[in-house]
Amino acid sequence: MWILSRDRQRAVNANDLMVTRNFIGSKNEKYAIVATVHGGSEVILATYPDEKTASDSLEKAFSAIDQGVHTYKFD
Repeated sequence: MWILSRDRQRAVNANDLMVTRNFIGSKNEKYAIVATVHGGSEVILATYPDEKTASDSLEKAFSAIDQGVHTYKFD
C-alpha cells in the first residue's frame, strides 16, 4: 500500500506498519507510526503525543487496507 506521510514529505510503499516510541524530535511527539519498506528500512510516517492517538490512527489505516484501498494519507 502506498502511504503519504503526515507532513506530506514522503510517499512510501509500506510492507508493514507499527506504533512505536519516538525518540527523535519534539517532546510532544512521543509515539510514531513507522513503516517498513522494501529493503527493510524503517520510515516514520506520523508522530503523536500519546500511544492511544497513534494507535487510533493506525486502526484507521488498517481499516482502509481491510477495505481494499491502495493508497492512504495520514492526517
